[in-house]
Amino acid sequence: EVMGWWRQVRPLLGNPVFALRYERVVAGFEAETRALLGFLGLGWVEAVRGFHRGAAGRYIASPSRRQVAQPLYAGSVARWRRFAGEFAPVEAVLAPLVEAFGYPPA
Repeated sequence: EVMGWWRQVRPLLGNPVFALRYERVVAGFEAETRALLGFLGLGWVEAVRGFHRGAAGRYIASPSRRQVAQPLYAGSVARWRRFAGEFAPVEAVLAPLVEAFGYPPA
């Protein structure tokens, strides 16, 4: 329901929205990050490559604090497939969203 709502409200926002896909960032970090920074009106800085180093040794109030201090990794890409059986009962409901967001069908 939330994703369906997002698809309806996004065109009405009147503000540009940058869709960042984790899979593309992992596959091409610099290109995707440059595109995001360009969207924000910012330029590339070499320190962006080491984003995770800035978090090391700092207190981060997040359950994912260990991940914040690591480089990106591809281990989470398509991790949902492990749970494909659990998604089966709602596959018909999810299918239009999977297609709308450009993901391959299950």
